[in-house]
Amino acid sequence: MNRGQVFQAGADRVGLAVCANCLGRHERRPCLGGPLWDGSRPRCSRNERGRLINPAGAELCSDFQQAEGCSSRTHDEKHECCGCGNRNHGVQRCPRAERT
Repeated sequence: MNRGQVFQAGADRVGLAVCANCLGRHERRPCLGGPLWDGSRPRCSRNERGRLINPAGAELCSDFQQAEGCSSRTHDEKHECCGCGNRNHGVQRCPRAERT
């Protein structure tokens, strides 16, 4: 057993996080944006400062999009899934995200 190995062997996508730009699972950083992983149009975009914004132009919390979510309650209005707009989950649990 190699205890130094920190990656999963194989070519599958298990363990890769969902990209907030394209909702796909890939290793390329940073994502170049464009259409979603399935070719459809993204719901959110990035503003001139590189922050995620919803269709109304409001900035979203990037921590909320992570698997751990965001524990802050000081900006609940920014807690919105950039994939579907749901306020109960971020992009990691979005039904529009690429499946593993």
